Amino acid sequence: MAGFGRAGRLAALGALLTGLAACSSFGGLSSSRPAEGAIVTTGDLAAALFAVDMPVSVEPGERGPRVIYGDALDVTLVRADAEPVMAALPPPPEGRSYAVYAFAEADRPAVAAAVSQLGARIVVSPGLCVTPAADRSKDTVTVLAVLPEKPPVTLMAPESLAAIEARLGAQFPVCAGHSG
Repeated sequence: MAGFGRAGRLAALGALLTGLAACSSFGGLSSSRPAEGAIVTTGDLAAALFAVDMPVSVEPGERGPRVIYGDALDVTLVRADAEPVMAALPPPPEGRSYAVYAFAEADRPAVAAAVSQLGARIVVSPGLCVTPAADRSKDTVTVLAVLPEKPPVTLMAPESLAAIEARLGAQFPVCAGHSG
């Protein structure tokens, strides 16, 4: 989300807030629509993979998604092996793809420590760019968490690019190598 100041990014992240629900695991959500402000109280967070489900007109940005957990954690995810996600999720529909991320190995101790703060909320902001083919009113993005031996959990329900941009107060940048 290049071009957004820190205060603007944090405000946008607050607006994008969607939660994970569970008392002791991510498996507490069964619907595709997450409970806003839900609490994560599990040590599994550090092992989570994050799948950004997006149309082919949207690509991963130069930086990965940011994850903020209360006041204790603010990290950028790194690209990860897609195989575990592909085993847990159905193949993306035609015209869509998954970008898969995880916490960097160096960030995992901080993630585990942050989880100990009961009542904190997880915020995930997808780091994306758009191609000229993107239809901001129709193209949607979803963010899912995938944990070993647990069902996937929707962190950000399907939302149009236009709705996300309205919350950010700015447009997603055009992907490098594309004109627009």
